[in-house]
This record gives sequence, structure tokens and C-alpha cells, in this order.
Amino acid sequence: MFSSLVKTNLKNIAKNGHNFRTINAYRPLSFKFLNKFKLPEQNPGCVDGTINDKLKTQDVSYFEGGFHWSYEKIISVALIPSTLIPLYSYFALENLNINPIMDAALSTLILVHATYGFKSCIIDYIPKRKFGYWHILCKRLLQLGGVLSLYGIFIMETENSGLTNLIKKLWRAKSSDEED
Repeated sequence: MFSSLVKTNLKNIAKNGHNFRTINAYRPLSFKFLNKFKLPEQNPGCVDGTINDKLKTQDVSYFEGGFHWSYEKIISVALIPSTLIPLYSYFALENLNINPIMDAALSTLILVHATYGFKSCIIDYIPKRKFGYWHILCKRLLQLGGVLSLYGIFIMETENSGLTNLIKKLWRAKSSDEED
């Protein structure tokens, strides 16, 4: 009934010579809030402007850009002695009692190294210019995972005996198939 009433009124307005666009009478929901999830529009070849325009330079960031390569190298080099110390204490000294601070440092270095690796994957395969909101969402999820992992490292170091002893227990654990 309502739709026929709207259609009749639109026909009457059209007969009187009014210029108008067709109006959709039924629009119960608006999905404009989903626009931020759409992929941004891009120019062909992802080129902005013309060949004669000045190149746009990005702002210097000490946590991203060229500096993160240096941080990754420092973390990678710091992982070498951090992993060799527990191995040396286990094989040469025949015990695995290392300092809990050293154990927490090893756990944190592994976490930061993995975070840098995943962040590089996000930057390479989900670029901001192409995916917009999804790039930012992935980086925020990575940060959330890092914070939760730091909390897990804290729990592992305070309530349990740390990463190296956890690896030792897993290494020596017997499978359910083995006989006693």
C-alpha cells in the first residue's frame, strides 16, 4: 500500500513537470559506516600526479622506515649469545640453571625478533596504499599479540621456571606411545 502511494505521488509530480531523481522509499539500514573497510581508490599504476610533479617524501620515523633495519640487525646479533649461553651451560656445565633475568631477556629477544619479522610481512604484503584500513588493523593486531605475549613471558618467568627449563622439559618428555 505504501509503495503504491509513493509511486502514485511520484507520477503526479512527474506529470507536473518537476525534475527529480527517483527516490528509494525503502532504505531501512545505512551501511555508510562500512566505507572505511573498502579498499581505497588508486590511480592506474599507483602514480599520483604527473611526471613533472615533485616527489612526495615521507616523514622521518625512528621506529619505522630505514631505522627498523638497524634495530632488526641489533636484535639478531643479540640473539646469538643469548641462545649460546643456555646451550653452553647445558652441554659444558651439565646443568641448565641460568639467571632468570637472562632467561627473560632471551624470551623477550625472541618475541621482538618474531614481531619485526611479522611486521615486515605486513608491510610487504598488505601495503597501506593498497589496503588502507586493513594494513592498520593488522599492525594493531600484531601489537596486541606482542603485549599478550609479554604478559605470557612474565607469567612463564614468575610462576614457572622460564623458557629454557620449559624447553628442557619438553625435550625430555616421554610420548604416550613409549613404554616406561
